[in-house]
Amino acid sequence: MTGLDHHQLMVEKARKRVRTLGLPVQIVHGNTEALPFADRQFDLVLSESVIVFTDMPTTVQEFRRVLKPGGCLIAIEMVLEQPVSQQKLAHIKDFYGVSQILTEEQWVQLFQKAGFPSIHSEKYDLQFGVQNVPDFSLSEDVDVKYFEMLEHHMIMFESTKEILGFRVFRCKTF
Repeated sequence: MTGLDHHQLMVEKARKRVRTLGLPVQIVHGNTEALPFADRQFDLVLSESVIVFTDMPTTVQEFRRVLKPGGCLIAIEMVLEQPVSQQKLAHIKDFYGVSQILTEEQWVQLFQKAGFPSIHSEKYDLQFGVQNVPDFSLSEDVDVKYFEMLEHHMIMFESTKEILGFRVFRCKTF
């Protein structure tokens, strides 16, 4: 099993966690847009709320590249549930720092274009909050601005729950 993160601090925290738990997991520093892995290396790629924050076509193509024939990508991603004004959409994209928010149909098209012939999606009721995280450990001396950011995120999440949703996409290769 291999984990990947582009943020070095998160890599270090993950490595510490897997060592503490005695898990046989390799944690790698890298970027989803240029995965540091060979072609057809993995049976499964799991991505949770990652793709939307990247160059989406490049990341999905990279996930496809590293999957073995018969492999599966499981991606949990934010979807636009209903049309909204350009002003509201711009506000949401700016808040989350994303260039676009796709509908379920647009996600399916993205996966198809990357070469996934079998795509299944399922609505996912995502619940936010520290109480839902089994192993939540804060870094020392966290700047108060990050707590304020988390509070703003919770407010945004509540105010957009009819507009934004989540899907689990299961994309298979042959």
